[in-house]
Amino acid sequence: MNLSIFASEYRKTDTSKRSRLNGSAAVVGLSAGALGWSGLALASSDEARLQTVLLPDHYSLQEDGVVVFSLTTGEQMTLSEDQYVILDGGLLLIVDELAQNAMTQLPVMGTLRTELFMEFQPVRSPDGSIVEASDAQPLWTGEEAAPRLFEQVDIQRFELAQNGSEAETQSETNIVSVAAGGLSLAGLSLASGIIGTEPEAAAEEEEPLAPAAPSEYLSNTMFQALTPATARAFTGSAGDSFIGYSSASTTTPDALVDAGKGAGNSATFNMSAGGDNFFVAGNDAASYSGSIAYTGGSGDDSLTFGTYLAYSDGTATFNMSAGGDNSFVAGNNAAGFSGSIAYTGGSGNDSLTFGEDLAYDDGTATFDMSAGGNNTLVADDDAASYFGSIAYTGGSGDDSLTFGDKLAYNNGTATLDLGDDTAADIVTFLGTIGDSGGSVTIQNFNFNHDTIDVPATVTATSAEITDASGDLTWTDIGGSHTIVFEGIGTGGSGVQATSAQLLADII
Repeated sequence: MNLSIFASEYRKTDTSKRSRLNGSAAVVGLSAGALGWSGLALASSDEARLQTVLLPDHYSLQEDGVVVFSLTTGEQMTLSEDQYVILDGGLLLIVDELAQNAMTQLPVMGTLRTELFMEFQPVRSPDGSIVEASDAQPLWTGEEAAPRLFEQVDIQRFELAQNGSEAETQSETNIVSVAAGGLSLAGLSLASGIIGTEPEAAAEEEEPLAPAAPSEYLSNTMFQALTPATARAFTGSAGDSFIGYSSASTTTPDALVDAGKGAGNSATFNMSAGGDNFFVAGNDAASYSGSIAYTGGSGDDSLTFGTYLAYSDGTATFNMSAGGDNSFVAGNNAAGFSGSIAYTGGSGNDSLTFGEDLAYDDGTATFDMSAGGNNTLVADDDAASYFGSIAYTGGSGDDSLTFGDKLAYNNGTATLDLGDDTAADIVTFLGTIGDSGGSVTIQNFNFNHDTIDVPATVTATSAEITDASGDLTWTDIGGSHTIVFEGIGTGGSGVQATSAQLLADII
């Protein structure tokens, strides 16, 4: 059987607007027959005889006569009144040739290319007379009820996800308009000459650039509202994130208060999705047996803390191994009184600055910078003093370490591994080193590239090999500066050092 759907009336009355149909007709028939979806799209090998139609569920008719429909990529397009007619059954027929050409090259949802029969044979009775009907509905001959077009076609619907924050400005930024004089595109990276270009070239030009992820912020009020209060957690997006700010700007700080302070409390920040992240927290972020954990992303991370970061049995962990150029600033007593700080750097450049009493009084601070990059560590007075401990492991880049007065004072320990490399590492001591039972050990020191800088008032004595392992110990006359260079006496790092070389490098 053959099915024909006829439209005896248009919703437009201006016949000049339909002149592009190669002839006016009061009735237009769309032949579907028993063809499926693919049969409709390939109804004729002669492309010039094919017309473009939109299925009813894939367009929206506005009050002003504008028709809005969608691309499979999520953008929207519009047609003005003189570019279409609507047939019975809701099929929308594109009558503008320019718009038709554009739609054959764009991924329009619910579009069909099919042949419209401008002439049709009348239905005749057995005696040959024409059967007339007063109803505008199509005639159907056969024993069963006339099927509808959409019973013959398997139409599937798809929903496109859209960011809710972008929906409000969709009409301003994502509406694509097909006008009689040309095709204007907004929010797409398409060439103005897309109509009439080769399909392959047009496809390359049509591919839109991925939009940048939106910025976000987390103020202290928003952070305090996170639940549960004892284990607050925040996961950042791929956009730039401003944690401890009242807006997505570094000019509006609103530092987090007591982020993970207190026994049983924790604060976790997972920023691994990327973007450039900015973080500000006030004093006591993880003090008094509290906990804070931060995971950075591949972008640049900037972290700032007040005093007493992990003071008194607090724990602070920072995993910046994803890379980026990162900066870290913390005030006094960052890990004093049995507090703990662990920082893992990435392949980018990391800059760390601490106030006084880093790892003071049984506190510990560990820095693993072995992934590389040019890294800087600055710690003020009394770092690792009074049984405190600092351990630093450098990488293939330049490592620059600076310590204030009384490093590892009174039974404290500081182990500084400069990395087995040829980078120009430098360690600067601004005061006493390992005094009153303390210990400062330097590993992988290379005399050809590395430098030890001590105060100008230091008077050096001869260095000596102290044990069979080849450790080289240097102590100044006053006894307030003692450094152990591990393995240098046996050619550590491929360099055989002498006492004269060591002294020349120190003073």
